[in-house]
This record gives sequence, C-alpha cells and structure tokens, in this order.
Amino acid sequence: GSFCPPLHCDRHGPGRARTIAITRELSNMAFGDTSSNGGGESNPWARRAQEPLVPMISMAAVKKSVLKDLREIQKASDEIAKLRGSKRPERDVQPRLLQISEQTRERARETSQTIRKAFATVEDGSSEHTALTSLSEDFKATL
Repeated sequence: GSFCPPLHCDRHGPGRARTIAITRELSNMAFGDTSSNGGGESNPWARRAQEPLVPMISMAAVKKSVLKDLREIQKASDEIAKLRGSKRPERDVQPRLLQISEQTRERARETSQTIRKAFATVEDGSSEHTALTSLSEDFKATL
C-alpha cells in the first residue's frame, strides 16, 4: 500500500506510463478534445449536446398536417353517415363501416399525438400556443 509516483516506479515499471497515456487519450476523446487525435469528427453525444433541449417545430407544417387530417376525418364521417343511410344489404355495409372507422380512429390518434408534441415545444401564451389551441379546438369539434 505505498504511494507510487505517477509515471514510473519499481513495482509498476514503464507499463504505468503507457496506461496513463492511454487514459489521457481516452479522456481527450470523451471530452471532445480532438487536438490530440488528429482533429477528426466530434463524438455523436457531443454533437447532440449542442442541440436545443426542446425540439423546434414548424407551425406551418403542423397546421397543414392537422387541417389535412381534419378534412379526411370529416370525409370519413360523411361516408359513414351515407353508408348507414344506404339501402344496401347489411352484410355489404358492415365491413366497409368497420374499415372506415378503424382508419379514422388511427388518423385521429396520429393527429392528437401531433398536437400534443407541438404543445410540448411551444411556450404558454405565445402566438404558436394560441394557434395550437385553436387547432386543438377544431380537432375536438370534428371528432
């Protein structure tokens, strides 16, 4: 249990120096110091650390996507109402009603998720928040 000097000692010899050099190299790599490793690419985690904590969204893209989904949901609702009022035999209508209903539920789930993700990225009280609130209300009314 006696203290060994950092680079050489009788018990550890020159191998200790190599261990320290490797440790220093790994430390430089881990902390993104690329001056000692040829100035190569920085580590992926170091690049991610530079990204904003809250992802940015494009309100125009969100609005376009949600409005498109709302139109499709409304079309499906109209088609369901039309099929229910048709004079076709029951067995022909049921599979189509089920298919439309399943597709519409999936689209509504995706739209809801899009709106939730967008809300998570905007600041309360901002103009984007107000626009999302309006889209959310339109979505609820369509459902």
